Parts: sequence; structure tokens; C-alpha cells
Amino acid sequence: MTKINLINFQAIIMKATLNNSIETLQLIFDNGKINSKMISKNSQAITQLELPNDVIDNQNDYIVFNYNEPYTEILPFIDLIESEEADIIISDEKVRIIDGRQKCDLHFCSENIVKVFTGDDVKIETEQKIITTIDDNFIVGYEKAKRVAARFKKIYFNVKDNVLSMEASDKTNMFTNNFKFTIMETNTMDNFTVCFDFRNFVNLMKIVTIEPEKFEIGFLYVESQELGLMQAIALDGSEKYFLMGRNF
Repeated sequence: MTKINLINFQAIIMKATLNNSIETLQLIFDNGKINSKMISKNSQAITQLELPNDVIDNQNDYIVFNYNEPYTEILPFIDLIESEEADIIISDEKVRIIDGRQKCDLHFCSENIVKVFTGDDVKIETEQKIITTIDDNFIVGYEKAKRVAARFKKIYFNVKDNVLSMEASDKTNMFTNNFKFTIMETNTMDNFTVCFDFRNFVNLMKIVTIEPEKFEIGFLYVESQELGLMQAIALDGSEKYFLMGRNF
């Protein structure tokens, strides 16, 4: 019988949904790979994956899994099975997972419900761009800012006087306390400030800090549109994560 690796299944759900920042899930199994291109309902988070299929053994046929709210409707059921690997039966309506006396049916949702990113890639035409590594300094700044940024529900990235910094604050209130951490010096961007949803940023960091050496993180800004973008892209291009930002 065909086997499913439940640990890897949980991991791909986490990546495709950006750790539950994206509400729906589509996984396409085809020719030994798993592909997924998802976007959140508010269009603030996007994921693009093309990874080797380490979830289902010997699966070369074209199969699509569609799920709504996988963090509440799928993962709690998978967590009930203690084994790392189990038997799997795939039909048009559902996946059945069997492990000894345990049986778990995970029904697919309609394809019309899932919110798939339909573009080839996320592109912003701008010369205002910084690409850097997720090094120890970046992670230290993140861990510190995280301790106070939750109260603001947002995190800022700024360039001022050729210095890129991370800031926990609320710039809509001039009397708000803040914490700022210098990430790096740069001469490639003009002064700018971009704000990102704090929960989305934390969920992104939970993924990329597992193996930070495999990723580069970038910040792009289009001044005329007051539009910002944070991207975290694996060096081999297999995983791409994007957060949309604003300047307040």
C-alpha cells in the first residue's frame, strides 16, 4: 500500500500556508514534485513552492489536494496519529490515512474555495532593492523586536542615512515607545519606511530560521505607489515567500 510521511506532510502544509497566514491550501503532486502557489485572502502573503515529493511514496501521477482552513480542519487530525509514516488511500473526495487501528479521513474542499496565486512570479519594477542574508545579527534583532512588536501588530523596516533597521513601533502615534535595531549599512536605497503585518512576519521567520543559511531576504520599495515588498527566497529557488507592506 502507498505510504505517506506525516511529518513531511505537516511541514509542507506549514510552508504552503506560511504557518497559517494563508487560509486555504492547494498541493499539486506531479512527476515526483510538490507544487503550490498560494495567496492570503487579504493578499498580504504569498507562497510559491516547487519541492521534491517526500510526502507520498512512489507517487508520479497528477494529484491535487485542496483544503480550506488546514490548520483547524487537517492538522489536528494528523496530530492524532503518532507514527511518522502511515498507509494512505487517495480518492477523488478524500485522503484516508490508516495506521494500525487508527483511520483518518481528510475530505477535500472545492477548488473554487482555495485562493491560488495565478501569476508566474511576484514582480515589482524598482531599483530600490536590498538583498541580504538571514545572519545571526538579523535573528538577534528579530528576537528582540518580537518581544514588544506584538502590541503594535506590525513591524517596520526603514532605511535612513544609508542604514537598514528593524523597528517595533506605531508610527501613526507620535507618542508611542519604540525599539529600533540596525541590520546593516547600505548605499543602494534612498530613505524609506515600510510596515508589515507582525503576525505574517513572525510566521515567515518561523519557516526560514529553521535553516536560515538556505535563504536570502530582500526588501523592495516603490515610492510612487508607497508600496513595499519583503521576500525570502531559497538559494535554489524551491521556496519563495512574499509579504506585502505599506508605509504607515
